Amino acid sequence: MTDATGLEAIEPNVDPEVLKAKTAEYVSLRTSIDMRIRQRAQIVAASIAVFGAMIVLSEYDSLAAQIVLIIYPVVAWLFAMRWEHLDSRIILISKYIYEYIESEVGSRTLGWYSYFLRQNTPARILPTVVSVYCLMIVQGAIAYLIACIELAESHIFPSGDGEFISRNPAVACGIFGFFTALNIVAFWKIGHLLSESIKRHESRGEIGGIR
Repeated sequence: MTDATGLEAIEPNVDPEVLKAKTAEYVSLRTSIDMRIRQRAQIVAASIAVFGAMIVLSEYDSLAAQIVLIIYPVVAWLFAMRWEHLDSRIILISKYIYEYIESEVGSRTLGWYSYFLRQNTPARILPTVVSVYCLMIVQGAIAYLIACIELAESHIFPSGDGEFISRNPAVACGIFGFFTALNIVAFWKIGHLLSESIKRHESRGEIGGIR
């Protein structure tokens, strides 16, 4: 008998009631992991949506654009914190599955495939996630600086028209290009990280994959 990954499954050598309870717990935890992976994908979509809204509002010289630029660092920080929370929960749940379920009934019993590879993923994932967070924070900080420049021209220097950026096309193009490059790199890294996580997740097979 083989599971979805092509590995040979062995017959369970534990009490049927224990196996039943562990199987139910296993299915519940795997469902929880799936849910958190989907939520991480939603974070990526939300980040893109917020960035798009910021670009649209920045086309207008309005108070709304300045507000968006000022609060963007907070939004980026919230996205980063939520991503980190979801990722840490996935790792903890996977570790629990490996240590308290698979270790008791066998990693290949009923086609269960060991999660031991998860134990080494935090060291590889964390630097990438941190770099994405840093890119978001830098982008937010620069956006905040631009907003401060605009406000300073309007209120600190009455003779100014508050449109330093719009009156300097080269500066505007440079800032827009810098923001765009930061977002492309950040979203590419997030997408790559999410893709690799899903690949590792699917490669372990599912309980229903026994044939």
